[in-house]
This record gives sequence, C-alpha cells and structure tokens, in this order.
Amino acid sequence: PRPAALHDDRGRELGVDIHGQLDGDPATIRIEGGDGSDGWPHRGGAELRILSWAGPWPMDEGWWTPQGPKRRAYLQVTTDTGPPLLLMRSGRWWIEAVYD
Repeated sequence: PRPAALHDDRGRELGVDIHGQLDGDPATIRIEGGDGSDGWPHRGGAELRILSWAGPWPMDEGWWTPQGPKRRAYLQVTTDTGPPLLLMRSGRWWIEAVYD
C-alpha cells in the first residue's frame, strides 16, 4: 500500500469519525512516496482531484481477540486522472488497490 492524504475543498485533512462516516466531503487526494517504478500509475507527491467517491465502509476486525478490535474503513474514489482507487483508513489513509 502507498500512503495518501485525503482533503476537503478547504484543504482540511479528512478522517473517519466514531460512527464510521467521513468528517467532510473529499475533494483531493495526495499520494505520498514512490517514484513510479513500482507499477503504480502516479508518482509520490501527485495531488489528484476527486470526481466521485463511495463509502466509507467501516470494519471492526478482531473484536474477539484479547487485544480488542482493529478499526478500518474502506473508501473508493474516482479521480480526474488514472484508474479508480480503493483507500483504507487505519490510523491514516493508504491506497490499497488500483482498479484497471
């Protein structure tokens, strides 16, 4: 996965609230790390405009373990360039998959 940052139209970084909802409407995604040699369609530092999004889909995983649950949320975004992306939030946003 590649680290990413999701922002609203005012530049505020977005996360997921305790109810599993986004705390704003995503407008841009900044892709961090990578030089493009790993097969990803964008180099690190690229900032893409988000055209549409679906989700998030919150997940509580491992609720049965002694360590307690791990919370994650998945979000699909379509940008102005390149294929749709699947993002995962687990402490921060990560690009989990690229659809082609």
